[in-house]
Amino acid sequence: MNRRAPANLYPEDEQHLIIGDIPADGVAQLLAEALNPAATTPPALIEQIIETTPRWDSQEIPQELAAVLTQLDFHPRGTHLIPQFDTIPFFKRVGEKVEVYKDKHLRNRQEKGKSEAAEVGVGQVGDQAVVIYAMHYDFMGGSLSSVAGEKLLQAIELAEATKQPLLTIYSSGGARQDENARALYQMERGVVGLEVLKDKAPHVPNIAILLGEVWGGVTASSMPRADLRVAYTGTRMGFAGGRVIATHEGAEVSASAQRVEVHALQRNVDVLVGDTAELMSYLTAFLAIDSPPDAKFDPSLIAPIQVVGPAGSQRFFRFSQNVVAPPLYEQDLKDAPVVAAMTPRSERNLATLLAAELAAGKTVTAHQAAVGQLLTDRYRNLLFDSARPDTEMILQQAFQDVVPLYNHFYDKQRGEYIYPPIIAGLGRIGLQPFLVAGDQPSYRVANGEVSKILAAPKPADLKYLLRVLNLGDRLQLPLVLLTDTPGAEPSLGSELQGQFEDIANVLARYHKYGQPIMSIVTGLQGSGGGLVTSPRGDSLAVLSKGLMTVAEPGAASVIVYGANATPQNLTDTISALGPSGEMQRKIGLVDNVIAEADNPYQTIAAIRQHVVETYGRLALIKASKLVEDRWTVRLRHAEAFRVAESNPKIQTRHQNQ
Repeated sequence: MNRRAPANLYPEDEQHLIIGDIPADGVAQLLAEALNPAATTPPALIEQIIETTPRWDSQEIPQELAAVLTQLDFHPRGTHLIPQFDTIPFFKRVGEKVEVYKDKHLRNRQEKGKSEAAEVGVGQVGDQAVVIYAMHYDFMGGSLSSVAGEKLLQAIELAEATKQPLLTIYSSGGARQDENARALYQMERGVVGLEVLKDKAPHVPNIAILLGEVWGGVTASSMPRADLRVAYTGTRMGFAGGRVIATHEGAEVSASAQRVEVHALQRNVDVLVGDTAELMSYLTAFLAIDSPPDAKFDPSLIAPIQVVGPAGSQRFFRFSQNVVAPPLYEQDLKDAPVVAAMTPRSERNLATLLAAELAAGKTVTAHQAAVGQLLTDRYRNLLFDSARPDTEMILQQAFQDVVPLYNHFYDKQRGEYIYPPIIAGLGRIGLQPFLVAGDQPSYRVANGEVSKILAAPKPADLKYLLRVLNLGDRLQLPLVLLTDTPGAEPSLGSELQGQFEDIANVLARYHKYGQPIMSIVTGLQGSGGGLVTSPRGDSLAVLSKGLMTVAEPGAASVIVYGANATPQNLTDTISALGPSGEMQRKIGLVDNVIAEADNPYQTIAAIRQHVVETYGRLALIKASKLVEDRWTVRLRHAEAFRVAESNPKIQTRHQNQ
């Protein structure tokens, strides 16, 4: 699923091996394995999902919805609306019998004790009052009708008037066939209605909850316009149903193909929950953190922390062994966690490398060669060192009250903990909530050792990031971005899905983000796929061992030296790029270099302190000024992007002016 660093390229017993020591075919192997991700989700993982999360029975869905509404203390609002039957001619012929739509609807009302397939009301999540829209699967399959569409608009207008969060609970077979185009156009009404809500009440979040079955016009209208998509495991969803797809393609659709777990792997669903108790816990946490405090942020009141791991400098991983599970932090462990650690890889000292070059008789190029070898060591460590802080670890350790906006998966056959290549979460420092987003590697655990699987964002991940940015901006959350990737997935499939446009859309979105943007390169920033999580924003920092490259260094060496680039060419390319944070700071591109410690927990303490100090400064600047300076100062006229005239006379005249 993700790019994997080829572990056999660097023997475990060789801590100081550099790429220049590897035979030429080693670099070819690096490029072949590290730059070509697996094409599909592992079939074994899908089988595990099917085994452990059975689909919902049609009788279970209304029972679970009733339990949810009870937990939400739901009180219905509004009248008992029914369709305008005199304008709907639909009928169904069964043998000699003809049933018109009005008769069918009356029969359902009498049998189900409901007036329609949807209702609107108010409820409570913890201390937070909410507006609720719920679709009833036991009434004509929860189909989207003129009444169900009207009820959604009533819920939207109530959320706008009360400024209360909107929960939309979907259990639906799609648009109601009996109402033809009238039902079809409820899709447009719902989409535009939610856009109006975002315009008129931008701080009101909309959370979509998918329960049991969600199909057709619902999946292609209001549901994906929600700020957050939460689904019960075992739910099936899709635009076209299995029978429709089978008719078109001439082949049966796999039972696992349209499960929310698969959609979560494809980033069509954000968070999976196992039952109503998990849903309520998650909603309570999310709604408790979505609004910033009224008090001004004062960095002097935020005490520095010294975060130390449970065993000194070792990093401990705590994973759930469930097939599907939300991220688990130390204070909320489930099942038997896997606890594994790896000693961080070291890099050679520059003075030692320089002495070796001088001893070999090199004088003019000695320093450059030594720097190249040091940076190559560093590049290798960024690829393979699983002990380095990642986005999830920084979320866990540097922030409090964290609400993850993602899940991870466990593949038992491969022993892999599979994370989305880009993850996001909400968390506080003091009373101030932040939106945190960044690249996230996956991991393989074998014999107590942890191997790093590099993050390689795909188009779906970039669309997810764009949606998270829209949410954070509307909720007025300052943004912390964390970068560690060789680049976006370099596949033809991603290209044909418009990956280039997705990257551009994310970069454009940063310009109008109304809160401070703080970017931190925590590992490798490679190409445009790395740039999407490290714009200059309002502040750009890099960890002292991070590297910033216009392309993944292996790919860059091929671009510069051709397909037969040697290991020495690779080292020379890394050296020539000057990718270290300190080098980029000297040219004015990077604002700060954050010193790393051998202990990753201490490094996270330094990251947290950087966020506190930087946000304390940026919070004093008006949003309009931030946005203006983001263009005029940070990009248009930044010292790092200064250019020179090719005609000396013209350049002199400009200087005199």
